[in-house]
Amino acid sequence: MSRMQFLDGILQVEPETPEERRPRSATKGDEKSTPQKSEEKSDEPTSPMPSNYYVSPPKAMIELEIRKLTDSHQLGHDIADNDTLAQKKEELLQRMMKKVEVLKEDKKELLSDITENETLGKQVGVFVETRCRSQQEKDKYRSYIDDIDKIIRLLLKLSGLLARAENTIQGLKENTNEKVKKMTLDKRDRLYQQHEDAKQLKVDIDRRREQVEAFLGECLSGAELQDYQYYIRMKSKYTIQLQELEDKITLGTEQISALQKSMPLKK
Repeated sequence: MSRMQFLDGILQVEPETPEERRPRSATKGDEKSTPQKSEEKSDEPTSPMPSNYYVSPPKAMIELEIRKLTDSHQLGHDIADNDTLAQKKEELLQRMMKKVEVLKEDKKELLSDITENETLGKQVGVFVETRCRSQQEKDKYRSYIDDIDKIIRLLLKLSGLLARAENTIQGLKENTNEKVKKMTLDKRDRLYQQHEDAKQLKVDIDRRREQVEAFLGECLSGAELQDYQYYIRMKSKYTIQLQELEDKITLGTEQISALQKSMPLKK
């Protein structure tokens, strides 16, 4: 399971508009081919690969990627050919390393966008300080900005911990000590409760967003209000996109490491 599965329907990234930059990894021809199909194939239960290849999720995904490099039946015949398998793994390694480098470049660009958006946020803050009618409204605005950032980061963190806990449980063996099983399940259940509490906090903060936008609509100009709305939308969006990129980079790095360990040392 992944972090984003626990965020479905909670932190929604709005569809991109023409003025919003799309990350290069989503537009490059070689990376765009069929990203969804790749993920779907990674979940396929059937495979010509020997069952002992599936030692860990990264390694399982690696072997499925190797499958894509050649016809399944051909791979089935060649799997005993160490030279053929080594060649396929080397090709896959180069592809994966290139993909991680592209993701790292995307992260640099996204961090630049985040910096620009925060600069816009400071300008919006100046609008609020000079246009709002009372200190109470200014305080409500600052509190909302701080809380929306905190709740998004909290949900991202808890979702990541939950995904890890679920994957740990799924990886437990039948002969695992009962005490260890109970501790693992109890930890997962505690995380689920914390996740539910955070979801409720997000609902409460969303209600405050409507209140903040209502009084800002009365004291800011149309252009200033649009700047505020853009800043808030992109602040949340960029935070989620950055976490997605970091997760992909981490997974890619783990897969590269697992693949390198499975390859014979070059003479």
